[in-house]
Amino acid sequence: MRFTDRYLKSLKPQGRRYAVWEDGVYGLGSLGVRVSASGRRSWVFMYRHDGKQRMLTLGRYPAMTVAEAHRVAAEHQALLDAAEDPGASDDETEGAESSVRAIAEDYLEQGLKPGRTRKEFRRILDNEVLPAWGTRRAESIQRREVVDLIDAIASRPA
Repeated sequence: MRFTDRYLKSLKPQGRRYAVWEDGVYGLGSLGVRVSASGRRSWVFMYRHDGKQRMLTLGRYPAMTVAEAHRVAAEHQALLDAAEDPGASDDETEGAESSVRAIAEDYLEQGLKPGRTRKEFRRILDNEVLPAWGTRRAESIQRREVVDLIDAIASRPA
């Protein structure tokens, strides 16, 4: 079965993250949708290169449409057919997934248990960290910048 908007909107969270693959199978060059515990849907591309199974996140649905996901998956499949690693040459995807916002969302989704600690962590991220660094790549943030942000927070009555 090919992915459609109607089908993708019908996918519901199941308490933990799961993936659905186009045509019901995954393997070499498979397009899929990963559904998080919160219901967020992300396009993924599963492939095998140098004997290792790998998965690339292509983008989030509905920001990336079904047609765009198929186009990007076809580009990755073409790289696989040419014996190249799609993950090694996809700087745009790597940058999007290593932003401070993306890392924080993944941590909230998988690393923290629901409850007060999670709410407090979310509040700190939303009010202090993400306005300053949300779109930046995590690797680009220097130690001095972290110290400056902490000092700015500590200098106010916070």
